[in-house]
Amino acid sequence: MKPPMVTEDLHLYKPQTAIRMYGPAEGLKSPLAGQNPPTGAIIDYWLKQKPKGAVKIEILDGAGHLLRTYLSTRLKENEQPPDPDDEKPKPEIEADAGLNRFVWDLRPEPVHTLENYYLYELRNGARGPLVMPGEYQVRVTVDGKTAQEKFSVTMDPRVTTSPADLQKQFDFVTHVQQQMDRVYRSIERMVTLRAEIRTITKRPGSSPELLRAGNDLDKKIAAIQDALVDFRIQSNEESLAYPLGLDGKLAGLAGAAEAEADAAPTQAMYQVFERLNEQLTAQLNRWTELEKTEAAALQKEIAGQKTGSVP
Repeated sequence: MKPPMVTEDLHLYKPQTAIRMYGPAEGLKSPLAGQNPPTGAIIDYWLKQKPKGAVKIEILDGAGHLLRTYLSTRLKENEQPPDPDDEKPKPEIEADAGLNRFVWDLRPEPVHTLENYYLYELRNGARGPLVMPGEYQVRVTVDGKTAQEKFSVTMDPRVTTSPADLQKQFDFVTHVQQQMDRVYRSIERMVTLRAEIRTITKRPGSSPELLRAGNDLDKKIAAIQDALVDFRIQSNEESLAYPLGLDGKLAGLAGAAEAEADAAPTQAMYQVFERLNEQLTAQLNRWTELEKTEAAALQKEIAGQKTGSVP
């Protein structure tokens, strides 16, 4: 720290080179372990005063493409349903006047999952893979002030895996997670449409034809939804009690492909993904067809009834 720095509203220190390695999950520490540096890229910054608005930390690659965004106004996600005795979820960034430290876990954005959906396999399967060694950037924005610095991510010196195998691993996990993202975004649309159908079918004055069409469509959507996600899973241990949907199988595959080891995916992993992807494509094609045909026709009929109805 140099005297001029403390007079600035925001000062971002250039991060040291981060070592690409696996470390214990946040909050997990053996009482016998010594004090070790955090695992990831350590980002230190100075704030002259407590922020009035949101603090944003963005991670970019060497070319300036955004990889991940953290916000002080967004809470960390729970891995299982919150217990009344648990501590309240903390924000992604906790910032105050003076020196602040944030640690990036060297992973891009995790998979966009469903709200209040807890599946054990998502713990490792939905998080992004460790990024490749190379050049990266961090950008901190506070109360209209922005600071940006470059830093490097280097390979764990104990690991001899080739860059080509690391790239295969990164690409494979990314591809699997892209399919998981497709599942959850499709499920969100299904849930919304089914809720609309239930509202319509309970509305006084709905025609028998509309009720039949709505109930028939709801059953067809439910069959697709149940193949993709098992909503009976209400906590992360319940995947032991119920069979996994396609989302859980994809999450398990993504977690196994990384498994906190630097290695290219096995041939069996590629084969499993091909089979799961075929099943997923078939279900999503059915959903797309329903959206274009029966769902569109139902919404058109609903709109017609609204136009001709008396408030």
